[in-house]
Amino acid sequence: IQLRLRPGNPLSETELARQLKVSRQPVREAFIKLAEAGLVEVRPQRGTYVLLISRRDVDNARFIREAIEVAFVRKAAAEASDALV
Repeated sequence: IQLRLRPGNPLSETELARQLKVSRQPVREAFIKLAEAGLVEVRPQRGTYVLLISRRDVDNARFIREAIEVAFVRKAAAEASDALV
């Protein structure tokens, strides 16, 4: 986490759409998904704002990611042929 987008900062649909060279609709849909994940708050007629991510949420995400990656590597290593290793 680099905090390039600080909690409380507004996000502009129009500006992001321009930067990404897409219409505003996919940006709007992305904002909805980010809101469902608790990463932004969409305030109708006011804007979309970056939310604070708790340390606990970061730790939980890191734990889950590490567990998935370790399981994947173990499975890949067990199934790999000697030629690949």
